[in-house]
Amino acid sequence: MNRPTSVARFRRSLLPLLCATALVTVVSAHAQPSPTPSATPSAKPTTTPSAAAPKPSAKDAHDDGEARKAKARARFLDGVAAGKKNDWPKAYDAFLEAWKLKEHPQIALNLGRAELETARYREAAEHLQYCIDKSNPADPDEAANITLAKDWLTDAKKKAAKLTITVDYPGVRLLVDDVLVGKEPLPAPVLVNPGSHTIEGRLGTERVQRGVVVTSAEEKTVRLHFQTTSVPLGTSSPTSAPTTPVAATTPSSSSSSSSIRPVVLLTGLGGTLAGLTVGIVAGVQSMRQEAIDEKCTRLRDPKGLECWTPREANRQALAWTSFGGFAAFGIFALATGALFFWGPKEDAVAAPAKVGVTITPWISPNAGALSVEARF
Repeated sequence: MNRPTSVARFRRSLLPLLCATALVTVVSAHAQPSPTPSATPSAKPTTTPSAAAPKPSAKDAHDDGEARKAKARARFLDGVAAGKKNDWPKAYDAFLEAWKLKEHPQIALNLGRAELETARYREAAEHLQYCIDKSNPADPDEAANITLAKDWLTDAKKKAAKLTITVDYPGVRLLVDDVLVGKEPLPAPVLVNPGSHTIEGRLGTERVQRGVVVTSAEEKTVRLHFQTTSVPLGTSSPTSAPTTPVAATTPSSSSSSSSIRPVVLLTGLGGTLAGLTVGIVAGVQSMRQEAIDEKCTRLRDPKGLECWTPREANRQALAWTSFGGFAAFGIFALATGALFFWGPKEDAVAAPAKVGVTITPWISPNAGALSVEARF
């Protein structure tokens, strides 16, 4: 009886142990990551850009720069050696290659000298000016280079040909041998080497070219003419610019002439009436004076001879005044009539001027006058 009891106890103790082992296995299986995701991160660093295409390090860049400097130095020394032998074409090639590898004032100075010796005056002026601008005057060696550069620059400018380019339109882009030199107007003549050159102007879609041949130190003017129909995109036509002010000022000039016309007519009419008035009044006074003189002569006034002279002079003055008044009347009348009938007329839309004149002559035994009333 004891044996079965012990077996049963063993079985009852084994069952919780098996359950605990199964539970631990399940929990550990859920807690650990799956094999596929864990393999992906481990392989990810092998596909980074740095591993596939490593960037050049600072040391590599430094080594490349040192290699270019070494090559430029070697080509510079080749140019110096060729220059000592007066082989300037070879010296020019060596200095130019050194310049392309490294731009330096010392290289620019020697390249400018080689260009000066090979009749490349425009390029020589550019490189010598670079040497002057980039050198330090405080350094004795560089100050000496500046002095040489200035002397050679003056020589290059003297020997270079100079082109003064003029265009009939402002803002035109100007090119010499397909190299842009600026826009019209240029501040100074363009330096070119002796030989043939192509001058081109570009205005919108229009192109104008001219060929020119120059010799050393020659100065020449080149004129480019553009068609008036060529207008750059987004700009107004130069030929249409004067049209707008003319069209705008035409009505004002017409209206001003039509507005002045009534004033001139009234002035002429006033002058006509004034001349008529003076002529009539002076004529009446002259006739009255003449009547008094005749009366004095019939009465044989003993003092008539003495008083006759001033009266006669007064009568003649009145007569001439009357003549002048009638003459002014005639002149003003003719001028006013000509302006009225043949002068410029007012516009149809302009309201006609309401002008009215009333003339009332009156004569008394001792005087005469005209009463003039004008309405406008």
